[in-house]
Amino acid sequence: MKNRIVACAVIIGTLATAQAKAHERRLVDLTSVIVAPTQVNNVADILGSGRDGTTLYPALLHNGVLIRLPALNPPSFAGTSNSYSLNNNSQVMYLGYTNGTSGDVSTFVLDVKTGTTVDIGKISGYSSTIGVGFNDSGDVVGYAYSSTGNRPFLWRNGQFSQLAPYPGAPVGTQYSYRFINNRGDVLGVMGGGGVSEWLIWRNGVPAILHLPTQVDPIITPNEVRAFNDKDEVMTVYHDYLYDVSSYHVLTLSTPPIVDGFLGSYNNGILIRYTVDALAFNNLGNVLERSRDAAAGHFGEDWRFGVDGANIPMDYIPMGANLYKFSDVYDINDNVDVLGVAYQIGSGGASGGIFKTVLSQVVPAAVPQITGLTPDRIIPGYPSIPVTINGAGFDPDSTVLLNGAAQASSHYLSATQMRVVMPASLMAQPGTVAIKVVTPAPGGGASNTRFFNVAVARATITDPTPYRIYPFFGSSQQITINGLDFDPGAVLTINDTYTVTPTSVTPYKLTATLPLNVSQTIGKYFVRVVNPGWSNASAPAPLWVTLSEPIIKSMSPDHVGAGLTNLKLNIYGGDIFSSYIQPTVKVSFNGGAPVTPESIAGGRIVVSIPTSLLANPGNVTVRLVDSFEHGGSSAPATLVVASRPTLTSLTPNHAAVGSGAAAVTLTGSNFEASSTVTINNGAPIAATFVSSTQLTVVVPSSVTAVKGNYAVRVVNTGYSNFSNPQAFTVTP
Repeated sequence: MKNRIVACAVIIGTLATAQAKAHERRLVDLTSVIVAPTQVNNVADILGSGRDGTTLYPALLHNGVLIRLPALNPPSFAGTSNSYSLNNNSQVMYLGYTNGTSGDVSTFVLDVKTGTTVDIGKISGYSSTIGVGFNDSGDVVGYAYSSTGNRPFLWRNGQFSQLAPYPGAPVGTQYSYRFINNRGDVLGVMGGGGVSEWLIWRNGVPAILHLPTQVDPIITPNEVRAFNDKDEVMTVYHDYLYDVSSYHVLTLSTPPIVDGFLGSYNNGILIRYTVDALAFNNLGNVLERSRDAAAGHFGEDWRFGVDGANIPMDYIPMGANLYKFSDVYDINDNVDVLGVAYQIGSGGASGGIFKTVLSQVVPAAVPQITGLTPDRIIPGYPSIPVTINGAGFDPDSTVLLNGAAQASSHYLSATQMRVVMPASLMAQPGTVAIKVVTPAPGGGASNTRFFNVAVARATITDPTPYRIYPFFGSSQQITINGLDFDPGAVLTINDTYTVTPTSVTPYKLTATLPLNVSQTIGKYFVRVVNPGWSNASAPAPLWVTLSEPIIKSMSPDHVGAGLTNLKLNIYGGDIFSSYIQPTVKVSFNGGAPVTPESIAGGRIVVSIPTSLLANPGNVTVRLVDSFEHGGSSAPATLVVASRPTLTSLTPNHAAVGSGAAAVTLTGSNFEASSTVTINNGAPIAATFVSSTQLTVVVPSSVTAVKGNYAVRVVNTGYSNFSNPQAFTVTP
């Protein structure tokens, strides 16, 4: 019998150890504010003692402020931790005299948030009312005492009551209430007439709590230590043969389920640790103390830990030093552990630097999933490992597939986890929802990412064309080239419009664009979507734009160098009409676009920067607009030519009435098309000899009248004439 039970216990312990992982912990130094700690609640109130010189006084550390508690009275209660009891609403239950008589004790409830104290009063006929159990609602269970006997009580909402007796119990059976949880369940003992049983009262109705009377032939029950809100009872057992203890956590079911057992035997020899269960929280975590069971190791070699979370309490860092607990007192639902620790290397457990500390689990981050590798597979594939990429992963994190926790969950780092995707979830097309869950403190559930069981994701190499023009009233086709197009693939536009293709091959998809797309200018993106959830290709751009603007002509398109404040007239259009978008600008030689002075009737008037006209050369002119409005036009050229220079006329005079006169003009920058003007009159054809010489015949109409006449050379282009030279007609 012993071996069978112990084997079961070993298996339970092994499974718990294999699945549990250690949280990182930190120490909070409380030495300067509180000593002799006894209890910590879920809001980190700490019950203990303050120090006034060399005198200790009962105190509560609440929100960082040390509150002096009323001194226990009578003093006989001062040495017991049960004399002060703390709940999670920052209320303290304590005992004291009510009229200075040692036989007249009452129970008080102090609310430190409001500073009010309530004396729960007396039951008629009883001189003392002694509270034993206390919950978050301020309910108190205990016993009323008098010289004639005891009576159990429940004090709730200012009223005393007694719970119902167990049906069929012998006359004279006595009841003792020991614990009350936050659900209002009461745990206690009935005895008398040779009967002793633990009872639980739910909604005031009693039922026997079936504690095992003998777990092992050499292990006998000792006491019930704690009762939580999960219907769990922590009981402590003592092995008198080896003088060691162990504990069980029992659920209140029939028969009871043994959740934890820390005694471990091999052929009747204890091979683990002697265990004492010190405190118990609502998560089922047991704060334990143990030591090596081997002979000669019962001295100061105490070990502390939190069973059920597999948290060792040894060698915890605080600042630059490591600490080891010398004693622990309480654990709350945040798995904070209250105790006293000594600094490693400062003298050991029997001497050295000691601190009153609170050991806290460092809250885990909320996990986030950013991607899966791989994120899809074809149906019917065997099981494969999937790497989950993200942030905030923790050694305690677990991967859920379709809501089910996976034993194959494997922590790699804070940014990666791995899980084995079973073949059963990949047998048919569909999706698998993946989450990562990290337990409290902190932690939580991540966002959901989906693993896709479907055909491969398509890849787009290019849409043809990638730019189309709106042909109003007509539809347009687009061809998408790429890879891995499925016969059931569709085309989506901006993830809004879904278009059934006219043809699909593994490498090409053809579809007709909706009119509201093909006739509306703008930038779109297209995807090829294969069957399956989230099985779309990466996006590829598609532009619907007006056609490029066109420069049909410019006036002037040829000018002489050195002009200022010149207005350029550009006559433009597109392939449909002479209409120019009102947003168009003009760029000279690729420079910053210049806003026109006017745009009307297909004509653009713009000022040419003077710096571009200072010297001879070609100026590149473009019309520039947004890509949606066609972009840039093809270039046009504005020629800035060198002005001709006239240095002499030979001859430079003629007699009145001498008739037409042949004159040679000497200078520079003459052209084959150069003409000559006299007094800025109509151009006279000249004979081109070279770039430095022209000949011209001065008409007889000029030589018929005496006077001085201004002769200029005029080249092609706007304002492209030389300086004047005088030709004189004399008597």
